[in-house]
Amino acid sequence: MSMSQTSIPLLKLQNADVSLAELVDQFRGQPVGFEIPRLEGVMLLLPSEDFDFVTSVIQAREALPTRPSKTPAEYFIETVRILRRLERRYGMISADFYCQFQEGALQEGPADYWEWRARYKSLLTMKERFGFSETEVVYA
Repeated sequence: MSMSQTSIPLLKLQNADVSLAELVDQFRGQPVGFEIPRLEGVMLLLPSEDFDFVTSVIQAREALPTRPSKTPAEYFIETVRILRRLERRYGMISADFYCQFQEGALQEGPADYWEWRARYKSLLTMKERFGFSETEVVYA
């Protein structure tokens, strides 16, 4: 049983009548989590291949720089500004570009076309979901 194939069951330990050695013997080779109330935590018991994977993910996460996530409004503003730059660069408004791109009317274009398409689709989604308006964005 591999972690990628199934979720890890989480067992709640109520008391300390079971030793750690007994748990390891009972669940050897199976990924399982134990919620330990008196320690206010969870202990994971993993097969070695899953342990190696989890360890590498933790190490990578610690090594990679983190950046604060953007609010939906900040992402919307950034998206509008990027779309306006692309519109100026290619002399076409995003709505027209998106229609032509979706219909296949545009020939193979620059790599920006894929970003332009994705950003415009994001813009439509954010307008629908959050009610954002492009007119509220100050252009820089």
